[in-house]
Amino acid sequence: MIKKKENRGALFFDFDGVIVDSVNIKAKAFTDLWSFANKEEKTYIEKYHNLHGGVSRTVKIKHFLTELFFIPPTENNMKKYETKFSKLVKNSVINCDYIPGVIDFIEANESLPKYVISGTPQDELTEILEKRDLTKYFNGILGTPIKKEAHLSGLISKYKYNPENCLFFGDAMTDYNAAKACNVQCVLINSTLDLDILKFNDFTELTTPPLI
Repeated sequence: MIKKKENRGALFFDFDGVIVDSVNIKAKAFTDLWSFANKEEKTYIEKYHNLHGGVSRTVKIKHFLTELFFIPPTENNMKKYETKFSKLVKNSVINCDYIPGVIDFIEANESLPKYVISGTPQDELTEILEKRDLTKYFNGILGTPIKKEAHLSGLISKYKYNPENCLFFGDAMTDYNAAKACNVQCVLINSTLDLDILKFNDFTELTTPPLI
């Protein structure tokens, strides 16, 4: 899967839908967030969320406020809906199932540097991984407001990783685009994207020995 090189690589993972089975949790939260929305509006919200996987909740909430409900995206309004969204999803994400095989895969590759790069806000992401006892597996846990491409390129530059010896496991276009921009191979996990790249239903379909 990866060319052997003298210099080392690393494994990068999106979180929702790749490590934990939380995509549907967040889709439901986006529709529940707007209790005043009618059926047609909730259908639009769900479709928009699913089409923009990996995009931060801040961007999505601002879009719904301005383009759907014509509510000014003031600092107070943004904070109100972001806080409400966090309350709707956090405990469910802490307790939801893992994507099959992911922990075995991570443990089989224990010698490699590993990072989570997610569209979830930094503080919330760190708290979720701590409560799931996942921080021990990763060299870094990186969330928003910094974008995935910036996180990925920063890590490659800082630690001198060879992009040809790296993999980014994702499920959304934001993952693919970040990997492509950094010349890193993207591997789709549990994804509906129709791209001509490596794609697996879950980690049980991958070989478990170290890849690099």
